[in-house]
Amino acid sequence: MLTLIVSPIVLSLFLIVVVFVLERLNFLNMSGALATILLGLSILFVFHPAYIIYPIVFLLLGSLASKLNKQADAERKGRTAVQVLANGGPSLFIVLASAIYPKSAWFGAFIVCYAVALSDTLSSELGKYFKHPTYDVVGFKLMDVGLSGGVSWSGTLAGFVGSGIIAFVAYLLGHADMHLCVMIWVAGFVGMLLDSVLGSTLQSKYNEGGKIKEYGSREYLVRGIHWVNNHWVNFLSIVVVALLFVLVFW
Repeated sequence: MLTLIVSPIVLSLFLIVVVFVLERLNFLNMSGALATILLGLSILFVFHPAYIIYPIVFLLLGSLASKLNKQADAERKGRTAVQVLANGGPSLFIVLASAIYPKSAWFGAFIVCYAVALSDTLSSELGKYFKHPTYDVVGFKLMDVGLSGGVSWSGTLAGFVGSGIIAFVAYLLGHADMHLCVMIWVAGFVGMLLDSVLGSTLQSKYNEGGKIKEYGSREYLVRGIHWVNNHWVNFLSIVVVALLFVLVFW
């Protein structure tokens, strides 16, 4: 297993370079770049320098996966600060909590945050790319590809692999033994499924002109809560699974 021993200053410079490149490639917009740097610096100087690898792996693989959907990608201006915090915000809470009350369980929960985030992102992006039949995870009814709450076999498999990638990185770096690695893998995958459940039940859906959309006016709301969008669903699913992980290993 590998051990990452690099100065936080050097890692900070590396982080800034990576974020700059991603911003130039339109993987991040300016607000997303600033949010990523602030999150990264908090990990480097408050939590543990070696753990910066997880948001970097998530950001790189998640951004590359998003580029597969060229039509949707053409409409994107890069991940915003809201998107960055929807996925990275829970880990920031863990960083702050660990500074106030040090406990080894925080480290596993931190990794779980990115296992859920990468699992959900790869599931969503690859599910859209392959366009296999998609079903509502709660109602089991056929639904349009790309709508939150839907699952397909290709998207589910991609989510399983995404969670496994983060777990493997943790094992490779010596941050988790085999038992903990499996727990992280399972927790990440469960988080992806929970994201789909919340997307089906809580996330707002609108019927405009006979077509179901995820954004619209309150008067066209047919399901979910008006102010709950995909960012909230991402954030909540990661928080719930990370908290359960902390409780189990406390």
